[in-house]
Amino acid sequence: ADLQRAQADAGSARLLAERYTKLIKSNAVSRQEYDNAMAAAKQADAAIAAAQAAVQTAEINLGYTRVDSPIDGRIGKSMVTEGALVSAQNATQMAAVQQLSRVYVDITRSTSELSMLRKALQSGILKQTGDGRVAVQVLLEDGSIYPHDGMLLFSGVAVDPSTGQVTLRAEFDNPDEILLPGMYVRVRVQQGTDEEALLVPMQAIQRTPDGLNTLMVVREGVVNAVAVAVGPEISGKALIYKGLTPGDVVVVEGFQKIRPGAPVQPMPWQPGGQPAAGGPGAGAAGESAGHAADTASQG
Repeated sequence: ADLQRAQADAGSARLLAERYTKLIKSNAVSRQEYDNAMAAAKQADAAIAAAQAAVQTAEINLGYTRVDSPIDGRIGKSMVTEGALVSAQNATQMAAVQQLSRVYVDITRSTSELSMLRKALQSGILKQTGDGRVAVQVLLEDGSIYPHDGMLLFSGVAVDPSTGQVTLRAEFDNPDEILLPGMYVRVRVQQGTDEEALLVPMQAIQRTPDGLNTLMVVREGVVNAVAVAVGPEISGKALIYKGLTPGDVVVVEGFQKIRPGAPVQPMPWQPGGQPAAGGPGAGAAGESAGHAADTASQG
């Protein structure tokens, strides 16, 4: 209404100014009356500009009543009720919008694991992938592998003093919305390639009182305790970095009845504790009795 009134007043003021412009040439009106008419026309134009600014301000304020999400996603429950006071100055949270098409997975690694990885890469035990991109797999709560591989975005450079761990972040496509915010999952991070990797069953690893990892290896029919460097677990088996050679026979069961230097006759080990066909079961009486054993296999 103010804008329309200003526009109407401006129209009348312009007509009067145009009329006085013609009359001043013939001295039909005084110079003062002409100046007053021109000033009134300019004041009317200024009133229109002020009314237009007021309209724009009102439109901006009206726009504040509509809140648009900055991202696409799915909105959760409302955190305010109808009629509640919401202020931009107080940063009132109204709702949370979750973007599910692509999700981030935060991973924590201990500084000791990162140090071991660097040493393995420097010594040549592991070889980095050619393109430099690190693939990541997610293991869901039921143990199945998430069908879409992700990529590692970054590795943190700061250590959390309370946990002694570093945070890594990976990004995954989530077209079926299987991964949800707040879920706890396990991940497999591609660290490098060991072309001569050796895998042994986890239960074959023995820990000495001084904290070393050892394997009972049968060489020439005699048990030998061999110190080994153990890497991560892969499909239920331990990766052996050092101390084992391909083809070594590793004792898996019957540790309570053997000792280093004792003669044994190893038998093929079968998962589940079943003895090999036609042979005695693991852990038979006597130092020379058969013991379930497994051959170190390359992964």
